[in-house]
Amino acid sequence: MQNFIKQYFVIAITVIALNFPLAVQAGEELKPGSKLTLKAGGVEFTFCYIPAGSFMMGSPESEKGRGPGEKLHKVILRKPFYMLENEVTQEQYAAADKKWKSRFTGAKLPVENFMMPEGKIVKFFQWLSKTSGKKFRVPTEAEWEYACRAGTSTPFNCGKDLDSTMANIDGYYPYGNGVKGKLLNKTTEVKQFKPNTWGLYDMHGNVAELCMDFAEKGVDLYKDGITDPGAFNEPLVIEVRGTNSYAKGIPVRLNVRGGGYNAGGSECRSAAQDPLYINIAENHVGGDYLGFRLVLIP
Repeated sequence: MQNFIKQYFVIAITVIALNFPLAVQAGEELKPGSKLTLKAGGVEFTFCYIPAGSFMMGSPESEKGRGPGEKLHKVILRKPFYMLENEVTQEQYAAADKKWKSRFTGAKLPVENFMMPEGKIVKFFQWLSKTSGKKFRVPTEAEWEYACRAGTSTPFNCGKDLDSTMANIDGYYPYGNGVKGKLLNKTTEVKQFKPNTWGLYDMHGNVAELCMDFAEKGVDLYKDGITDPGAFNEPLVIEVRGTNSYAKGIPVRLNVRGGGYNAGGSECRSAAQDPLYINIAENHVGGDYLGFRLVLIP
């Protein structure tokens, strides 16, 4: 997966706690994947309910393609949350910013090539919060992997194999017993492939997805048994210098997950991660393989 060159910039992302948006009757529990649809600017945003729970984050040493940041460890997430069922589409993004154009254009294609230093993605979050009355952010790494796995422990939420009939990836490099295919070399419309058991689409391939974690000094985010690693629920101003990022003096780490349309199967595994750097020449974070997904927090 592509790496990006270092640059200084400032990002402001608004994240504020809110009341849980879906009423639950006394004694009733929501089922994983239960849907919540919000409407903003005439466009619908459908979220899936992700229950609180624990899981084994990372990958076993025997997993093919395993990277250095995939230490296998137990993670506990104490609070449920909602995650957008799809990668944010251009139709959804255009409701806030009609001028911005992705490389691959189409209403149902995921937005990519989005601007961060100039505040474009920030304005989208602010607009959506103001219009819907709710507050949003991108997921932490642990939230993303937990939601992606949906109770599975295999390399992918669909099992041990992945190929281009199952996700938009570089078909020349399938995983496991996946069948060799072709590279489309472009994004595809969201929700074209089977979702995981919690109702989330395109967690593997299409566009890689932005994740952000608080990384307080002395705190090992990959410690076995850690609770709510990287969690943040307040307004942030993130200062990024090279690969070092801070929010109110607390280090922040940006990573991308899930792999993009141009990634081989190994890069699209549930545990696969890649640090995010900055592109000086284009003056923004990302490229045509990088998108993002929303999290709504109680």
